Amino acid sequence: MFEIGASKMRDIVLSKRLGDGRLVEVEVQEYAIGRYRCLVYVAGKWVDGPEQPLPLPMPGVDLTQYLGGKAGGPIVGLTASEAEVISLELLRRKSDADGVASQTGSRQEGRYRSLHPR
Repeated sequence: MFEIGASKMRDIVLSKRLGDGRLVEVEVQEYAIGRYRCLVYVAGKWVDGPEQPLPLPMPGVDLTQYLGGKAGGPIVGLTASEAEVISLELLRRKSDADGVASQTGSRQEGRYRSLHPR
């Protein structure tokens, strides 16, 4: 994790340098309860794009997936292993959130039953 500003912590799951030397950072962010997406930063600037890695239309030898690219922004190519790291982290977060939600739901149901016996 990296500290940005005085109070915001970023959860970087992948960091790499492009051929031109710019730093790419991929952050996982919860944007709604139990919903996660990737945020991509190139040289410290946010790049709009898909919420998860997508297959390149014409994959190369090394690069098979991408992030970014919306509204004419830069496209960040990813290797299969980099895309897998990001996808697995998104899956893990969703799985963790689903587990917490189901536990919370069970507790709420139990509390409701204790307050409203039949």
